[in-house]
Amino acid sequence: MGSAIMHNVVSVDGFIADKNDGVGPLHDWYFSGDTPLTETGAGDGGYDHSQDGSGFKLSRVSAAYVQPVWDSIGVIVMGRHQFDLVNGWEGRPPAGDHVVVVSQQLLEDPQVVIQGNRVLHLRFKVRRW
Repeated sequence: MGSAIMHNVVSVDGFIADKNDGVGPLHDWYFSGDTPLTETGAGDGGYDHSQDGSGFKLSRVSAAYVQPVWDSIGVIVMGRHQFDLVNGWEGRPPAGDHVVVVSQQLLEDPQVVIQGNRVLHLRFKVRRW
């Protein structure tokens, strides 16, 4: 059985993007280091994303953490807007073999909020257009 992980970058104050869809300094750490991320693992002949225009180059410490996470990704699940912004990575996602694009359905406020042990369970109703 596979596992699901969520690799998400968001600031403590909830900032994700500005009104022009730029992320500014929030993602600077992805591009300001000296260690490139590769598609199949650092140093094993994988695809080097620092050469394809994406420029993923992290600090050595961040790369040591992020590379194994990216190596374990089989499918990226993302929203349509973000997919359009990155132009589908020109058919070559930074991690995983496939991309699933979820349509931008609107959600109501959570109808169920349960704090578990090391988990927060949320259930939403989909708002009808």
